[in-house]
Amino acid sequence: GGSGGSGNSPFGSLAPSPTASRSRSPSAARPSGLPPKPFTLERSFTSPKGIETSAAFGALVLLAEELQAKVMPSFLEATGVTSYGALLKLGDVEMVAAIWRASAPLPLPSMFPKNVVYTSGSSGYKATGLVQDTGGYCSGVSNTMSVVFDARPGKDVIFTDAAPSWVTGQTYSITGPLCKRITSVLCTSMPEASMAQCLSAVITQHKVSIFIASASFLKRAVKTTFQARWLQRQRLDTHLRIAASCGEPLSPSMHKLGMSVLCPNYINSYWASEHGAIVLAPTFGNKDQPNAGDAKMYPLPWVDAAVWVPSGAPTEDGRVRFSPVEQADLVEQAVASGHSAQAKDVSHLKGRLVV
Repeated sequence: GGSGGSGNSPFGSLAPSPTASRSRSPSAARPSGLPPKPFTLERSFTSPKGIETSAAFGALVLLAEELQAKVMPSFLEATGVTSYGALLKLGDVEMVAAIWRASAPLPLPSMFPKNVVYTSGSSGYKATGLVQDTGGYCSGVSNTMSVVFDARPGKDVIFTDAAPSWVTGQTYSITGPLCKRITSVLCTSMPEASMAQCLSAVITQHKVSIFIASASFLKRAVKTTFQARWLQRQRLDTHLRIAASCGEPLSPSMHKLGMSVLCPNYINSYWASEHGAIVLAPTFGNKDQPNAGDAKMYPLPWVDAAVWVPSGAPTEDGRVRFSPVEQADLVEQAVASGHSAQAKDVSHLKGRLVV
């Protein structure tokens, strides 16, 4: 036990100190010889300062196991399966059917809220809360899974290097795979010193065919010529059908490197939290949008992109008015140049690209 703790307590310093016990009212005191009261979530927040994280985490794990033990019998009865082990041995289709017997999917209105998120840094404004609905968000994500990645239900395996708290992870680790019925590989952070080896192991062992990560991931995984050549020798293109960069500007040199060490169909893409899903990217198999390693992107068929430029003199309070330009070639230049962040300066055009 920890300092001042009871030797009978599995939580060490989380147990009440003798001083704390003496300060209790008589009605709250427990007769000697009885085991300590069960640990509750409430006590994890009211325990003395300085508790060890490992002890608190262990207590929460025990609490979760206790809750699981309580609900498991009724859950298994509803699934029609005799044991948890038997449930895990079922095939994919049979397992889903059994789980749905216990907890069927709930139909929701299209506008039912799905996520509450914050606007991304690429918007160029102060972060603002926004709500993504169920129907529109899932429809957009599902369309990009087909149009950009050619996701094949029941066949493809996707690995998205992004935490679920980031729009990329929420969209392409969870929602997209569920919408298109493909397997999603979830992986904790990879050690930077062995990122190339870890990436190769994940793709090879799980037969990943779609890979999504930020441009910085490739920079960190391939820091030297040796790492690039090693990764190239792994022939990841025998598994990968397509890979995509997202989240940050991708330079043509890094684009060509990705095509060399990952797969020839390594593309550049862009979207923001406000969009929820990809808005700029080449469409899969489109011969009119060749992948030339130049980081070029294209607005998807349902996306409108425009370049807004200053118009007229500034107002009295110093604000500058912007209006969209009509020249389609300027929009194409802005998108192709990689200056694709929403409302960010497109300096060489003296304007802003808005998607």
